[in-house]
Amino acid sequence: MAEQVVRIDGIVPTGPSLPVKSTMIPSLPDSSEYLGGSAVVTGAIITIPQGRTWYGWVSLSANLSTATTAASPNIHTTGTGAKPDPASKIVELRLETTAAITEAHADQITPYFAIYTGSTDATITLETSTADDVTGVAYGWLV
Repeated sequence: MAEQVVRIDGIVPTGPSLPVKSTMIPSLPDSSEYLGGSAVVTGAIITIPQGRTWYGWVSLSANLSTATTAASPNIHTTGTGAKPDPASKIVELRLETTAAITEAHADQITPYFAIYTGSTDATITLETSTADDVTGVAYGWLV
């Protein structure tokens, strides 16, 4: 009889295999890694420690109730080497009123995203501009 040879390329499973479901959201870390906050005046919302990555969401809400005025409240990062770059805005609202339309409101929530620290801590910062009733919120986890 002729000898038969079976060749298997790649990884050979050695035990039972469970299905794997892909996800864009990493498994949730311990609750001590939660980092969230809010601000209603210009300043820090949260500070991300150097060497850590923060995953989460940011939301911004603002009103403008003065006729013929414009305002551009925003949320951005600060910190040397932080990504996204401190020069760019994570979210910005553009509000404008006229003599006839004396009130404006807008809000925005970002998709899930990451902030990487650089050589220093990174801060998610609210800039209220000249808008009224501004609220900036950041909530997420450190990994």
